[in-house]
Amino acid sequence: MTVVYSIQEDDSGLWRISQVQPDVATPTTLGEAITQARQLGREEHARTGTSVSVEMIAPDCQITLAQYAPETDHRAE
Repeated sequence: MTVVYSIQEDDSGLWRISQVQPDVATPTTLGEAITQARQLGREEHARTGTSVSVEMIAPDCQITLAQYAPETDHRAE
């Protein structure tokens, strides 16, 4: 399971951070939204160990800004 935080511009030109549907932060500028979403992603990953992705959604594309994945033990047993 991967938790996804999405950043999307609203009709007023401000940026919102959401996880699934509800906003998890107040509307802000793009730079602040990216910083907040990355912080939320790092905190979620540190707290739960779950994979987390931070994405920016634009009208014609979706851009991955950060990914936090569980560490994998590659040692041979």
